[in-house]
Amino acid sequence: MKRMSPEAKVGLLVLAGVILLTYMALRLGRVGFGAGGGYRVTLRLENAVGLAREGEVLVAGIPVGIVEDIRLKGGQAELVLRLRDDVKLPVDTVGSLRTHGVLGEKYVELVPGRASRYLKDGDEVSPGVPPGDLDRLVTSLNSVSDDVKRVTERLANVLGTPEGEQTLREMIEGLRDTAVGLRSVIEENREDLRQTLANLRGLTADLRELVAANREGIDETVANTRRLTRTLAERTPAIADNLERLTGRLDAVVAENREDLRASLSNLRRATARLDETLASIRDLAEAAGSPEGTLGRLIHDDSLYRELEGTLADLRSVMGRIERGEGTLGKLMTDDTVYSELTETLGNLRSITDKIDRGQGTIGRLVNEDSVHENLNQTLEGITNFVAGANRFRLEVSYRGEYLAQLGESKSYFGLTIQPRQDRFYYLALVDDPRGETRTKITERVVTDDTGTHTIREEKTVTDDRFKFSAQVGKRFSFLTVRGGLFESTGGVGADLDFWSDRLRLTLEAFDFAREEGPVHLKASARWLFWKHLFVTAGADDFLDDRGRADYFVGGGIRFVDEDLKFLLSPAANLAR
Repeated sequence: MKRMSPEAKVGLLVLAGVILLTYMALRLGRVGFGAGGGYRVTLRLENAVGLAREGEVLVAGIPVGIVEDIRLKGGQAELVLRLRDDVKLPVDTVGSLRTHGVLGEKYVELVPGRASRYLKDGDEVSPGVPPGDLDRLVTSLNSVSDDVKRVTERLANVLGTPEGEQTLREMIEGLRDTAVGLRSVIEENREDLRQTLANLRGLTADLRELVAANREGIDETVANTRRLTRTLAERTPAIADNLERLTGRLDAVVAENREDLRASLSNLRRATARLDETLASIRDLAEAAGSPEGTLGRLIHDDSLYRELEGTLADLRSVMGRIERGEGTLGKLMTDDTVYSELTETLGNLRSITDKIDRGQGTIGRLVNEDSVHENLNQTLEGITNFVAGANRFRLEVSYRGEYLAQLGESKSYFGLTIQPRQDRFYYLALVDDPRGETRTKITERVVTDDTGTHTIREEKTVTDDRFKFSAQVGKRFSFLTVRGGLFESTGGVGADLDFWSDRLRLTLEAFDFAREEGPVHLKASARWLFWKHLFVTAGADDFLDDRGRADYFVGGGIRFVDEDLKFLLSPAANLAR
């Protein structure tokens, strides 16, 4: 029988290796032969931003499947979810997009319903409540701004009559007296006002965080505010009647707090002294209002104000009627005798809280009065930012490469680990299984005594050892050129890589073992083609300058995984792909 040639053996070995590696990559890369395990359902969402294929599908925080495909259908994102066969979900299950983890990874959360029937292959899952966003809040605020605009238009009509102008002049005169008192109050309480502004600054920061955490609640509050304004318009007449009864109760309150009111009036009198300059500005404004031009002038001279004011008064009568009957929040406030006692107790508690904050007691007090709290908070946020930025830059790659040496007839294996803390810098560690090992000549001498006398016999023996070798290199990338240096197969050396077509083709030249006793420096040239996400083939010439029989050419292939692939392989979702 004719023996198979070495070239044919090499070809068959490479073909078998490629088939084996392809099968392993398909199994490990979530691509199975045939239909694969589990069953598939679809989920339509308005927005799937940040969600990637092969993302997790969780039920009660437990992985039950993966996102097999994401596609656009009918202006919405349609997700194809592959679930395990042992996971049975009712047909009224709902799904939504959620975020978890330090880096904010997106996943699909399924909330089971209570139906007696279960989902089967090809069914569609209903979408759940989407997470709140800023756009809906802005839309609601726009509606509120429209309401405010209508109110200002009505005010323009009210101030357009001669009676309205006279009322405005009387108000300005009263403000002038108030300004004199306020000026004195501000001068006497300047330091207290500064402290109050500092407290308000801290309070606004807390309110900003509260608004961000309760966006959905704010939307609901805006809707309730609209309903409240409509209710007030209907019950204003009854409110006017009940206000008279309220003034009676206020008389009692004034009698009990007469000394406090005297002090407040004294402060107000001093504060009016500060309003002289303000009154001059208001005087100029009143003169401008006398002209029919401009916004305020049109408000004063527009005769349509009276008709709209009549409609507004009718709405106020309706609101006051409902308040008189004790309907709504204001109605209960007018008729419930316990309101006064609860209000007094609340004011006392509020005064106690503000005093503690002013003295720097409690968490809010320290946050308002101690600068070190603000500095520590800034340092903590800066540390979190640096940690997240470093995590985004870090990359880890594990690889295996096998090379068949045609002349030697054996295979050489590389098990590599690449650690890349930055995009242009990396560290490469590898364990090399070299069939040739390290060949050296061992010379021994021994003394032999025979009949002719004593002789020294010199013997030379070729010894091969150190089959396993190590590589430890540092690399720096400049655009498409990468330069490496360090240990190459347990000897010092340097190397260079040229990458083309999005790093799919790599040309490599390495020079090492400069100090070997026989032969020139060890040179190795190779080419690598990455034909799939995890698989590549390689070919080249090894030690091609040597003329002592060590020069050889090789072909081979390999497989590699980056940190995202390793995370999937080590997660419970890997069991589903198998």
